[in-house]
Amino acid sequence: MSDASSPQPCPFCGSVRKRAGALPPDRLIRDGAPVDLLACTGCGTCESIPGPPSAKPPEQHYLPHTVPTGMKGWLTDRSQDRKVSLLVPWAGQKGIVDLGCGAGGFLAAWRRARPRDSALGLENDADAAALCRSRGLDVLEYDLGGTLPAEAGGRSLYSLWHVLEHLDDPAGLLDSIGQIMDSDGHIVVAVPNAAGLERTVFRSRTIAWDPPRHRWHFTPEGVTALSRLAGLEVRDRFNLLSDDIYDAVTSLQWALYPRFWVDRHPLRSPATTALALLGGIPLGLGLALVAPWRGRASLGVVLGR
Repeated sequence: MSDASSPQPCPFCGSVRKRAGALPPDRLIRDGAPVDLLACTGCGTCESIPGPPSAKPPEQHYLPHTVPTGMKGWLTDRSQDRKVSLLVPWAGQKGIVDLGCGAGGFLAAWRRARPRDSALGLENDADAAALCRSRGLDVLEYDLGGTLPAEAGGRSLYSLWHVLEHLDDPAGLLDSIGQIMDSDGHIVVAVPNAAGLERTVFRSRTIAWDPPRHRWHFTPEGVTALSRLAGLEVRDRFNLLSDDIYDAVTSLQWALYPRFWVDRHPLRSPATTALALLGGIPLGLGLALVAPWRGRASLGVVLGR
């Protein structure tokens, strides 16, 4: 972890980094510390520098570790189905590994669409991994900073949906995957976009900052630098409309009611949700329509050796 008072050069492009202000405390707990932000003067990638960690685990409200129900569940499933359709052209014949699979939403969608494929999930959160297995999914508990398990080797496709921004060494993981994947294999990456238009609208309350869980905040130039550092080339690019909408809605929730996730007020919480949906859905759609690939809420790339 870098020190905000004497930052080291950018680990991805090597340029000078400077302190770029502060982010709000962790939105999922009541007693979080502010988070400093370092920004690279070259590729623009930022790094979050949290204060002392809280003793209270925040993951009870963390969406990727849950299985949504009702309308939220239906919308989440449609988003996962869209991801599958984007990746089918790159699927290959030797199966897929979803790293940081959370509660298994993407793996479940892949199984619905391609039931004959071998699909393995890797997840470092024990509760989320157990939830995946209770759904009948093939998931191993795995520390994303460690050596990849032998079962993950030789696959055609490796997916990392909003995973790399959480890691100490994202380039190291990409390089490790590149070493074990099939010779014609590909790696699919999606990360929040630190240069997205939504960050101009919501500023420090943009949900994709998500301090302190998101350590890295990549720009389009940062994604390119990260890929080159791992010895990979960008083969294709994509965006996810569901990310534009989700980020706009939840950012608006955070802006309207900063303690939304920890103080569920019987009146203010439903009112905030209603206002966020009414304002966030059209805003997310509008930003997605006017923004090019480099200005969208998230950046998606397909990488190969």
